[in-house]
This record gives sequence, structure tokens and C-alpha cells, in this order.
Amino acid sequence: MNHPGNRYLVFQAYGREENLRECAFAMLSWLYQHPQGIPGFHILLYTDKKEFFKSHTAFLPIEFRQIGEADIKRWRGSIDFVHRVKIEVLRDALAHFQGAFLYADTDICFLQSIRHIFEGIEAGRRYMHVQEYRLSDEVNPVGVKFRKFLEKQGTFTWSGKTERIASETAMWNAGVLGFSNADQPLLDEVLAFTDAVYPLFHKHIVEQFAFSMVFARQGQIYASCREILHYWSLKEMRAYLASFFEYFKKRPIPEQARCSQLIQLHVPMQDRGSFYLNRSPMGKIRRLPWQPLIPDWAELERQMPE
Repeated sequence: MNHPGNRYLVFQAYGREENLRECAFAMLSWLYQHPQGIPGFHILLYTDKKEFFKSHTAFLPIEFRQIGEADIKRWRGSIDFVHRVKIEVLRDALAHFQGAFLYADTDICFLQSIRHIFEGIEAGRRYMHVQEYRLSDEVNPVGVKFRKFLEKQGTFTWSGKTERIASETAMWNAGVLGFSNADQPLLDEVLAFTDAVYPLFHKHIVEQFAFSMVFARQGQIYASCREILHYWSLKEMRAYLASFFEYFKKRPIPEQARCSQLIQLHVPMQDRGSFYLNRSPMGKIRRLPWQPLIPDWAELERQMPE
């Protein structure tokens, strides 16, 4: 059992303002889903823009971990890999805090309480977002390329051992990760695998696969997709968020949290899918992109019951 009093939600939000807005929206959705909070709960926010989140601190238990360009450059490592930063952020969190940890990318929102996820972590479970496919499946073009790369390479050496990667290994979405201090050696192994393989295969899925493989070797991985939506493919969402925060910027944070429910992500996701499914032949040739219809926030708010 691992320090049930300490529960940390970890974000990394640095650089462009669109990333900061995603994180702010994620925290608003957390506040809406947890009106009574969670015992022992804290948000560890790794950021270079602390002032951006100043208004949130009166309503959310945020502990800032200030980072700068030098930290980011160091954490990208000699392989200069942006997703390596995430691994180093998590290793830093474990080095300075004790408890149950739930990491989330900024492009997520909470659908229901995550209290029982923390209870699961305290009981020894490990979480990721959702299992997407197995390497042997012919469903993801990048995954197929990665499997063929692994087969061609044969064996890999990391953490002092040489192994062949099984083609039945499952690929999980790593936008959410749940673990405890006892899993420090796993994060070290994820880092070692990433450092060994990314220079040979320059794709983002190397870090994702490292977590999937290393966590799975310790037992069952549990999904968090019922509680958390990871909208990683909906980059157009950034226009929604820019409009939302501009319209509601003068509202207090609890009111922003209530109004954040005006953003129902399944609606733009369905609109986007319908657009590409029904695009005309000329539209396909010209590769016309989908543009989200920005809501009339005043009208939407009138429609939402108290």
C-alpha cells in the first residue's frame, strides 16, 4: 500500500499558449467532476508560464514545478526527442514526492471522478488510457512500420539486457499514466528503451510503446478511458478553447468550470468525421481541411440548465 494520503495529478504545460489553454480546460473539467475534491489531492504542474494559471490557484491545489528552456533541452536528451521530456518529468515527480501519481497530457478532459483510479494505484495497479492495437494488427500504418522495423532489427539492448520484442505486444495510448513510487525502476527502463530505440526509429510511438511494453510486463494494465477523454487527434479543438476562454475570461474559475461543460467533445468529433466521410471528390483532391464551427457561447449558455 502506497501512502494513500498523497494523490498527484501531473501535467506538463509549457511553450505555446494553446497548450496552456488545453491544460486550463482539463483542470476546469476536473473541478466540475470533483466539487468536493479528493482527499490528499494535489496538481503537480510543470510549466514555464506560472502566471497564466494564477487565477486557478485559489480553487485548485496546484503545486508549481517551474521549468525553463534549459530543463526542456536537458530532458529532450542527446536524442532530442520531445516526448522524452514527459518521462523525465515523471521521474522528477517521483524523486520529489511520495504517493499515487496520475499523469495526463494537456489535451484531455475528465468525464467522471478519478478517485477510484487513485485507489487502484494505491492498491498496486498501473493505468494507461486505452489499448489501441497489438503490433501484429494491420490497423495503424505507423504501428505496422514499427513492427516491421522491430522484426528487421531482431534484438535490442537496453538496461543491460538484449531482447526480441514480441509482435503480440499491445500498444496503449500513453496520454494517461497511473503509477506509484514503487514503479520508479519502470520509468528508468522506459527511458533506457526510448534512448536506445528512438535514434533508430524517429517516430513518436517509441515512447508510447516503451510505457506499454514495460508496464505490461509487470501485470495487467488498467484503462482510464471511462473517466478521461483524450482528444489527441482533434487539434482543431484549440480554436474552440481560444474562443471559450476569450468569452468567459472574466468569470470566476468555478463558473468557468460549470461552463466548460458547454464543450461536448463528441459533437465536434462527429462533425469532423462526417466532414471527411462526405467530402466531395474535388475536396479530397484539394485536401480541404475541416474547420470547426465556433459556438455562440451566449446561446449555448442559455440552453444549459443550472
